[in-house]
Amino acid sequence: MNHKVRFKSEETIAAIAARCWALLPDQRPLTFGIVEFIKSVLVEKGIDEVVTTQGRKKGKLAIKYFDREFVQDDPAYVEFARDQRDNYVTLNVDREVWKQAELGDSGAGEILAHEVGHILLHDHYANAFSSDKDGQKLFAGTSKEDFAEWQAITFCGHLLIPSRIARRYPDPRILSAVTNTPEKLAKDRLNAILNEKEILNRFYAGEMCGGCGGFTLVRQGRRLTCDNCGTSSES
Repeated sequence: MNHKVRFKSEETIAAIAARCWALLPDQRPLTFGIVEFIKSVLVEKGIDEVVTTQGRKKGKLAIKYFDREFVQDDPAYVEFARDQRDNYVTLNVDREVWKQAELGDSGAGEILAHEVGHILLHDHYANAFSSDKDGQKLFAGTSKEDFAEWQAITFCGHLLIPSRIARRYPDPRILSAVTNTPEKLAKDRLNAILNEKEILNRFYAGEMCGGCGGFTLVRQGRRLTCDNCGTSSES
């Protein structure tokens, strides 16, 4: 089910993805080590090492493995235990999916990258989207940037295939190969880049907000505004 969440622009999501690349030790130039990132950054150092959100800190990520009974079951999902003091955020992942990701399987890596998007961008305050008319009234006038799945899908694309890499390899088959990602994801990223607006700063790597400490600043000309706490300043 999709959820209504705090608005995050694509520029902000790309900046958080870029921050992930900067934090990963011994990073390869074209492929993102998603399993290594989860273990060495989110589990060992903590989620707040990447981005700090309003309110409660998320702390270190916990991982729980399970065995899917049916292939239609979710291969992975994230839980936010609002009443739990430690290991507030838990990544639940099918044991075989994790194993395949460790072996470098591109599909399994995409699954984990999508869940990392939820881990970094969302929390237990997300509101479930309703398909009935009364529920839809709550979300009247909202845009795709307000929904959890769009944000997680967008984050996954920017994390596994940053725009700087996609522009170097405009053939989806080659882009898929050099980034070790599914060809459909490579096609989607190239199509998105054809339509995206130029980001106004030279390389939006996620400047830190002086108000909340999050890497959530969006640039509009000379003005920087934090998507998280609303702090605004000129550079």
